[in-house]
Amino acid sequence: MSRVIVKNLPKNITQDRLSKHFSSQGTVTDVKLMKTKEGVFRKFAFVGFQDEEQSHGAVKYFNKTFIDSSKIVVEVALPFGDDGISRPWSKYSEGSSANRQGLAEKKTKRQEKEEDPVEEEVDEEFEEFLDLHSKKRSIWGNDEVTAKKARVADNQVKKKKKKKKKKKKK
Repeated sequence: MSRVIVKNLPKNITQDRLSKHFSSQGTVTDVKLMKTKEGVFRKFAFVGFQDEEQSHGAVKYFNKTFIDSSKIVVEVALPFGDDGISRPWSKYSEGSSANRQGLAEKKTKRQEKEEDPVEEEVDEEFEEFLDLHSKKRSIWGNDEVTAKKARVADNQVKKKKKKKKKKKKK
């Protein structure tokens, strides 16, 4: 195979820079930086060479070397679906356990929301905290009683004033 896979690339690498870097070991035909569906760089790429001899030379020369401060791993790329490929491990790769687990968690969370309304446990201390910090709160335990007494007293004063006015008019 005349393609190599380059793993652990720095996040700011470009296709042109990678092509120039690998062209010292042969004629680079293509460079493919791998990204997620959302466009996030996955830090690996495929580099194509003109023949297998050049690709094997690039593997020997560049494997376990550095680009910027990232130690890269360069291997011969195997065809898609080959038995020699190790199982996928990335959360982005279909068929990986991380991908299946992430999908399963999403499904179970959706199912839980749709099927069962969550019954929350009543935390008495938290309820007390909320009561104390609500906008309509009383500072002292007898605030409501004193407020009622004040309203009653105001009403009595108003009634007395009305009676005095009526008496003066007569």
